[in-house]
Amino acid sequence: MTVLDGHPAAHSWLGAVRGQRVMALGPDHFGQSGTVAELYREYEMDADAILDACAEALS
Repeated sequence: MTVLDGHPAAHSWLGAVRGQRVMALGPDHFGQSGTVAELYREYEMDADAILDACAEALS
């Protein structure tokens, strides 16, 4: 698992290197404001979203 506070495409190419499944999370649009916790939740970068993506990738 690799987590980056950035655009999902920044890491999405990693899966292509070895043909591994990638679950890209993060902002794909901008303009929201709020606390860091609120923005991480909004852009699905909080702990719950990361755990959900891990579970989906392993299923």
